[in-house]
Amino acid sequence: MNVNSSLFKELSQDEILSVVNKDFQHDELITYDLMKGGAFNTTYLLTLRSGKYVLRAGPVNRHLILPFEYCLMPAENYVYGLLAEHGIPTSAVRVCDTSKALADRDYIIVEYIDAVPMCDKAVEKEQKPYLFEMVGCYTAKMHEIKGEYFGFVSNSFRNIKFGTWYDFLLSNVADIAKCCLDYEIFDKTFLETFENIYKSSPQLYSKVDCPRLVHYDLWEGNVLVAQTSGKYDIAAIIDADRAVFGDIDFELATPWITNEHFFKGYGVISDDSKVRELKILSYRLMLRVMEAYIHKIEYNNLPECEACQKTAFDMAAEFLAAKTALGI
Repeated sequence: MNVNSSLFKELSQDEILSVVNKDFQHDELITYDLMKGGAFNTTYLLTLRSGKYVLRAGPVNRHLILPFEYCLMPAENYVYGLLAEHGIPTSAVRVCDTSKALADRDYIIVEYIDAVPMCDKAVEKEQKPYLFEMVGCYTAKMHEIKGEYFGFVSNSFRNIKFGTWYDFLLSNVADIAKCCLDYEIFDKTFLETFENIYKSSPQLYSKVDCPRLVHYDLWEGNVLVAQTSGKYDIAAIIDADRAVFGDIDFELATPWITNEHFFKGYGVISDDSKVRELKILSYRLMLRVMEAYIHKIEYNNLPECEACQKTAFDMAAEFLAAKTALGI
């Protein structure tokens, strides 16, 4: 866990007991342990007489979070249901409470899965190609799930939905730019350039006409693997709270898990055009600008923020040069 995060705060024993007494009325808390990983939520392993569960309490200092991050837990609950319906292994939710009765925080409780993250050092390098391939298979399956609107699933709980992918992009970019300007993550000149990249490039996104489910935070830490007879297999795809209905390239543009083994499982993408490459670059730029804000303001990680800032400057320049070369 990142205890330096502005969003992290441990729960008291009384607060945890209040959750158990409310949601597991005829059960008994044996132990509770703070778990590793994450800087947005505060996570505990609860051992009850009936079994083990994972409790995640939402962020404190919610005034610092990005607009789409306000309803992440109901979004996560909803997406887990979709994944399970389509045969994709994921977490089973026991409780999703948005009443703010627990220390003015949302919380979610899922059944404990006896597994480790795919990035765990216990997972041998030789087994990674197969695991990446299986993640690719499940991701392709996830991208077949269609929605009725474009945009973050979390925002749908605030009735913020979009009729086109392009309208969503412009709104999201504007939200990110405003937060970055308010907290001086980038200067006004860069942020105007950043917004104009999307405003001036509608043709890049015109073919995205079907909202498909995109995880948008798919990396080895969010893939749990379990060992059977000496071999690891996928146990669950987790942390789907930032899911989006939109362009599958919004997922495939992220650098964290897409490699040759992933695409072996996912399947061949027929469009390898320069226009698609430019679109993917615009998604990567958006992610870097957003991450610069998150690392500095939410997580108090200035070195990571500075790395994202540098990458964002380079990507913006690369995008403008490539767009000029393509004549669009």
